[in-house]
Amino acid sequence: MGISVTEIDSCNRKNITCIVFGQGLIGCCVTNLLSIQSRTAAIEIDVDWSDVNSLLDASSILEIYRNNNGIEIVWSAGQGGFTANSSEMDKEFYLYEKTIRFLKQKFEGSITVNLVSSAGGLYEGQQYIDEYTEVKPRRPYGCSKLRQEELLIMEGIPHRIYRVASAYGIARNKARVGLINAF
Repeated sequence: MGISVTEIDSCNRKNITCIVFGQGLIGCCVTNLLSIQSRTAAIEIDVDWSDVNSLLDASSILEIYRNNNGIEIVWSAGQGGFTANSSEMDKEFYLYEKTIRFLKQKFEGSITVNLVSSAGGLYEGQQYIDEYTEVKPRRPYGCSKLRQEELLIMEGIPHRIYRVASAYGIARNKARVGLINAF
């Protein structure tokens, strides 16, 4: 599993298409919440995350969900964590970059990307973080998350960035995920 698509009603716009990339802990929770709010089941699309063509093929079929009210993309995908090396994170960024640029072109400016980033990866080791704290990633993981954020700005894609810290819980596969696992 990898992508879910949900149509939701909004106070300001009707029938917004929400596409959630990544169905791990955070993506699964977002998909479930959207399904509850929309009172419709999400459509799930399997992808092979090791093959960029699989993801681009899946993204191509999203055209049938396009509507005049725009598309909200939630990017919560990613296998890498704090211990990932540069090569692993470069592969993950490549997948993200190709997909985001493809969607930008495919949907011609009607997308907004909601990027789930990483406060821990960007501010690792820093204390008393506020909106003025300089981002100083120490590891390839944090550097990759910063590159994801910068790509949205560089491409001029409307976006929201959520810098999540210490997410943990139970994913769809019932495995424990995140901070508790580490302890």
